Amino acid sequence: MPDVFVPRPAVIAGSGVRWPGVGVGRVTALLVCALATGTSSLAQVATYAEKLGSRLSEMPAKGVEPDPVRSSLLLKREARSIPVQKVSIRFGNKLEHFCPDEDLGQIRVVLSKRDNVLFDPFLGGEPFVARVAELNFPDPVQFDASAIEALYDQIASAMQRAGLAAVKAVPAPGQFDENGERIRKEDTDLTILVYVGEVAEVRSISTRGHGGEREINSSKTARLRDRSPIQPGDPVRIDELDDYALRLGRHPGRRVDVSLSPYSEFTSKDAQLSLDYLISEQKPWTIYAQVSNTGTQDTNQWRERFGFSHTSLTGHDDILRIDYLTAGFEASNSVNASYEFPLADRLKIRAYGGYNEYTASDVGFQDRNFSGDSWEAGGELIWNLWQRRDWFLDIFSGAKFLNVHATDQFGGEIFSEGETHFLLPYVGATLERNADHAATNISTILEFQTSGVGTEKEEAERLGRTPVDIDWTVLKFDASQSFYLEPFAGSVFRGMNLPPGQTWQPGMTLAHEIALSLRGQYAFDNRLIPNVQNVAGGMYSVRGYDESVAVGDTVVVGSIEYRFHVPRALRPSDTPVGSFRWRPEDVYGKADWDLILKGFADIGSTTNSDIQSAFEKDQTLIGAGIGAELQLNSVVRGALRLDLGFALKGLTDAAGNTIVEGGSHRLHFSFILLF
Repeated sequence: MPDVFVPRPAVIAGSGVRWPGVGVGRVTALLVCALATGTSSLAQVATYAEKLGSRLSEMPAKGVEPDPVRSSLLLKREARSIPVQKVSIRFGNKLEHFCPDEDLGQIRVVLSKRDNVLFDPFLGGEPFVARVAELNFPDPVQFDASAIEALYDQIASAMQRAGLAAVKAVPAPGQFDENGERIRKEDTDLTILVYVGEVAEVRSISTRGHGGEREINSSKTARLRDRSPIQPGDPVRIDELDDYALRLGRHPGRRVDVSLSPYSEFTSKDAQLSLDYLISEQKPWTIYAQVSNTGTQDTNQWRERFGFSHTSLTGHDDILRIDYLTAGFEASNSVNASYEFPLADRLKIRAYGGYNEYTASDVGFQDRNFSGDSWEAGGELIWNLWQRRDWFLDIFSGAKFLNVHATDQFGGEIFSEGETHFLLPYVGATLERNADHAATNISTILEFQTSGVGTEKEEAERLGRTPVDIDWTVLKFDASQSFYLEPFAGSVFRGMNLPPGQTWQPGMTLAHEIALSLRGQYAFDNRLIPNVQNVAGGMYSVRGYDESVAVGDTVVVGSIEYRFHVPRALRPSDTPVGSFRWRPEDVYGKADWDLILKGFADIGSTTNSDIQSAFEKDQTLIGAGIGAELQLNSVVRGALRLDLGFALKGLTDAAGNTIVEGGSHRLHFSFILLF
């Protein structure tokens, strides 16, 4: 029979952590929590300590969840009790200066009282609820052995619910012998010590590519280890560790999990932990080639795209992107490049530029015959202003220089030609959350143009539209929200009613997805040059219509889409075909391929400021349809996408000519390969 008076640790670990040992999983469910200390300033220490004390004092009393097996064992054990007049609690290691012992005394505990003896609440009796600091009686009270054990469990449980873990509660040395008897029979005090694990080493365990070899403490990840908010000698600060791992996971192609395991035996005098960052990364460089029917009738309906990206060009998480788009290598050529470099943990700088050749139809003018070219160069600073777990708010500010040249032809002769430049400063913000079960991305940009930088109005009105403003403000926005339906099924999704021995049932998947989006721009009644206007219609706008079939100064496009991910609905299997995972390996997991069946509805609206009704018309587009997309994510990476859209509303131009017939359809096609 176990003796509860022998020092017995109550070790609490975060959900999903195997203790002792190494736990591997999503960072938010994997972390082993501990008290915060070692911050960079006394103000930070005071703030965290105040937060901790508030959490403990507000924590409601909560006993151990009912457990029939435990209740049966308690009833069968030998009855035994000791007199206790005062219960004291304090930290057993060096955190007394950081968080007062009095805060621990605010923890509420639940016991039961029967015949003037306190018991574990499972054993029945009159409920007894008190804070630990209130367990100070005028005369000694008999504590059953089960009540002492319940104190240890509930103290550790309360600290876990307050955001702490990797904690154990034990009686102070010198109170009980190895048989659990009082060393001093006359002693009626019970002193409980709370120990918090400390990190002895910080490591990185990195894997690159599917099935790649693991590297421990690679030189490529030294910077990530050095910036870790938890260093050797620190207790684990759950909030900072969680935030840091999630920030690292924002980098393209990277996933970061966290594991804590015993560095040495978890004893009352030595509670050392090993902190491992488990980093999974794709190879940093990608070359891609894409073909799609996203061109216009006046140029070439087929567009080819080629690009290169590198997500760690110099080994500092700096990102280089180069993209080339063409219509048969003859028309509508454009090239764009950008380079992004982190200046600090939360601050990045980005430089970009591009060159573009276009025709009137590319910018939404279906009945015009002008063409042009433009180039731009700009830069911006991006700062992560706020983070709450996997929610991130970034703000950014920058400016770009834009030069536009256009010629308007009539009868084969140049009717007019113009060229001028613009300086466009802007500010913006992005709210982002990307979780396994949902994703939120909201971005807004406020862009300005002032004529004080040498922009010529006469030249601007020769760029394909007249009249135009050369001082303008534009608000651009792009919002998307996607989520899976299965989590709303509650107990079925969590597998709470599974039969014994069964680990999966239909509904324990992430296969049914809803995706919503809203994007566009508001021009504040400014008349914009064609290059700054927005268009509607096409594969990435309102499906069922030709590309860029409508144009306006103010444009809004919305979409709702249902997606069914076929392989994610299959029963998990840990038996791949070679190295190809044709089924998910785990519950809620993904395979190395995806077949997405979809149904969608799109709507778009274009509005022209100070409309010139002789040759401009505001339009409303409504489309709906079905589609499918095949994705491969193993040795061969690529995607084939087909969307069949129907134009539910016909369009006419300002002269009354039919542009799109209501009920007509269009098959949108895209194929991309990545190397």
